Amino acid sequence: MIDLLGEWLWLSIAVAAFISLLLVSLGKRLLSIMSTDTDDELGIGYFAVAFVDILGQKEKLCRMTNLPSEDSEVEREQLISDIKATYGAVLALRSSFRNFLSTYATRPNYNERIASLPPDKQALFKTLVSQPIETDQFSDFVLASVSFKETAEARAPIRGIYGLIGATATASLNCLARGNPIRGGIELGIGYRTFDGDFYGPVLARAYVLESKTANFPRVVIGEEIYSYIVMTTKLPQTTDINKVNAESALACLKLIAQDDDGINFVDFLGTGVRELILDGAAIEGSAILLSKAKVFVADSLAQYRQQNNDKLTERYEYLERYLEKKSHLWITPDEHLP
Repeated sequence: MIDLLGEWLWLSIAVAAFISLLLVSLGKRLLSIMSTDTDDELGIGYFAVAFVDILGQKEKLCRMTNLPSEDSEVEREQLISDIKATYGAVLALRSSFRNFLSTYATRPNYNERIASLPPDKQALFKTLVSQPIETDQFSDFVLASVSFKETAEARAPIRGIYGLIGATATASLNCLARGNPIRGGIELGIGYRTFDGDFYGPVLARAYVLESKTANFPRVVIGEEIYSYIVMTTKLPQTTDINKVNAESALACLKLIAQDDDGINFVDFLGTGVRELILDGAAIEGSAILLSKAKVFVADSLAQYRQQNNDKLTERYEYLERYLEKKSHLWITPDEHLP
């Protein structure tokens, strides 16, 4: 018996030694890769990231527990309706991001300060762009990221931040009007675009924490690091034309952000900055219609959750109701002022 235990002991020691050697070998290989490849080759660098999630999807999906009976047309139609409602919300979120990001870099989205620049400075503004904003999608969330790597063509990371904030602002109203409020976080930090195209890194974790832990309500929270970067960019020395235009772009970003009652900075999706972003009269009228639909949805949901004594969701929708009422006057069209 003792000999058998001894053999097992030596076998355990041998296995442990082999695993240790394997780990050391793998560690050395990783260090070799990190030392021979440049950060650019590895795709590691600073990124701005927006992580956005649709609220309430988990509960709706968990209610779908059984396939319909073969002879029950009612159950079949109900399942199809439930899938359309949940996946339809996902498609709407993705579509909102895609539509905004496909046009924001070329639209004349000057605020009043940029529009007042001399023509040559406005021309420079049009040429200053960021790296492309890339999106990753899984289930009911959207991850949008932009690299801060500067090249001869991409000299204005702040324009990418403007795109991220603008995309979440338009998605917030679009999704709420459909009855699918969203929540999210936007932050700046270290990220990694893998060779396979996946995005990974600390900045993703921080954006997720902002969405899941900090936001609490249906809002998109602006992280401390990215907010500090935006403010810092507004204070660039006005010694070059590029600095001046980047500073103006940063001021445009700040107009899309507001501080909430709890001191947290968030995307002010019904604020004056978003109205200036839209510019086009027909689009503003369309947004006013979306706002009306959003108010109806929030009022109906609030009445339902109060009746159910659901304190968590009641608080969530009371927050939305206060925000919508506070901002509604900014979206009244001229016709609505007429008697």
